[in-house]
Amino acid sequence: MSQSANEHLSAHDPILERLKELENRVSFLEEETGLAVAKRYRPLVEEDSEMSGEEILSGSLLESRFGDFGLAWLGNLVMLFGIIFLAQYLQNIGYKYFSSALGYIAVIGIFGLAYYFRGTLSNLTSVFRLTGYILLYFITLRLHFFTKDPILAGPYFCLALLVMVSFIQGYIAFREKSQRMAVLAIVMTLVTAVVSNSTHFMLSLVTAIAIASVFFMVRFGWWRVLIFAVIMVYLANLIWLTGNPFMNHSFQVIKSHEFGIILPKIQTTC
Repeated sequence: MSQSANEHLSAHDPILERLKELENRVSFLEEETGLAVAKRYRPLVEEDSEMSGEEILSGSLLESRFGDFGLAWLGNLVMLFGIIFLAQYLQNIGYKYFSSALGYIAVIGIFGLAYYFRGTLSNLTSVFRLTGYILLYFITLRLHFFTKDPILAGPYFCLALLVMVSFIQGYIAFREKSQRMAVLAIVMTLVTAVVSNSTHFMLSLVTAIAIASVFFMVRFGWWRVLIFAVIMVYLANLIWLTGNPFMNHSFQVIKSHEFGIILPKIQTTC
């Protein structure tokens, strides 16, 4: 009788082990999410199934990443261009002060949204901040440049504001160790240099770009930022040598360098 009972229990051992294994799998799936699930345990899928468990999981993760990153970028691009077009329309119909005020209010609102979502949606917060800095620079640029009826009559105060925005952007890139912010600061500084339409001011800012990129490379090892900065520095020098055609000048080699040739030598040394 005892032998029969032992044989009966031993016959059920594989079933018990299988149940424990299934229980462990269910517990693991409840605790873990992501590709690690597919890598550690293979789901039980019927042989006639058209998709494997890994393919189903990968598809759901792809949809999640698209919703988190793709829609965030797309929505912010639509919002950015919408605000820009609205501000431009208001300026074209004669409401230049209201246009600029609306732009700065929109910037404050975007930074407010970034602060509100900072603890829950980190990617959306990052995109909001990037959009806010771009819009802040554009609205400030339009205070004097590329407009028929500028708010600021002289370019110097507007240039000082643009340099300040670019410097703040570079400081944030340094403080937060963000290569994305560093690249944006380089682009802003380059645009400021080109619109200044002044040999010494333009080349001074380009030299600052070269020095800052080397500093970021030495401090953080940002070789991608360095490569991008090198390309931008050579592009800026090419624009200067061809007479800055972006500011309504003819495309030709400059006749007098006004001792500006010294600054490209400093850039090359950096």
